[in-house]
Amino acid sequence: MGIAVLYSTQYVNLARKVKTLLTSYGLEVTSFTNLEKPITLPSETEVVLIIGGDGTVLRAIHYVKALEETLLLPLGTGKLNFLSEYTVYEAEEAIAKVMKHDYTLEEYPLIAVYVEGTKVKFINDIVIKPEIPRPMIRVTAYIPDVDHANYLVYRNRADGVLLSSTLGSTAYLLSTGGPIIDPELKAIVFKLLNPHTPVANVPYVLPVNKKLRVDLTCEHRMLAIVDGIQQISLSTETHLELCGVDSYIKFIRFHRRGESFYDKVFRRLHTP
Repeated sequence: MGIAVLYSTQYVNLARKVKTLLTSYGLEVTSFTNLEKPITLPSETEVVLIIGGDGTVLRAIHYVKALEETLLLPLGTGKLNFLSEYTVYEAEEAIAKVMKHDYTLEEYPLIAVYVEGTKVKFINDIVIKPEIPRPMIRVTAYIPDVDHANYLVYRNRADGVLLSSTLGSTAYLLSTGGPIIDPELKAIVFKLLNPHTPVANVPYVLPVNKKLRVDLTCEHRMLAIVDGIQQISLSTETHLELCGVDSYIKFIRFHRRGESFYDKVFRRLHTP
């Protein structure tokens, strides 16, 4: 089995210990520390072990090519570690379970959206705001139907728009007052950010493969922020098209006591 270890330079000593442990199992180990540019994994890589917080996991998802063909094992270092069940300090136990195949897989969809004709994928969310904070965005959103009818869902002004996946419902969406979505429900949430009309501050929860088109107009250029990682400068008049699931990222899960979705949400809501 080939395994790749991804980590930032601040965790070099911890990574060294993890790589030594992996080598003791006779595994082929490669490592990468620069998560700011595209990474190509060796062809024999089956598992990608990520040392870091949730932000490190998101960077790996954006910069590692063909990641959907591997299994992800995040070992957390952050405070909440929402995407991981074990910390890096518990690596020995986690790796032993992987070697015994004592785990299940949990799949999270990568959602495809076309922004000005360019395909972008997100696992958490995509946010569009003006590059300059002051002006509002004029938003027109509708759902295309098979009979070529367009069902209008929003026509309003707002500080921005947010598209969130089920996984992203516990991230930025949560801070905007959006719903928390059980991971068994594969959905997309579309929400206006601080709309001009308060009644429009109600999100739409859509099936994950529902089509959606959003037309956006602003006095200044706009900015698309993808998973908090990637930034795309947009023109003053643009549109995006939600296209559904592109592929799935597979996480290794152990179902540890105290590490369920609801345990983690409770900690997130009650941790200062």
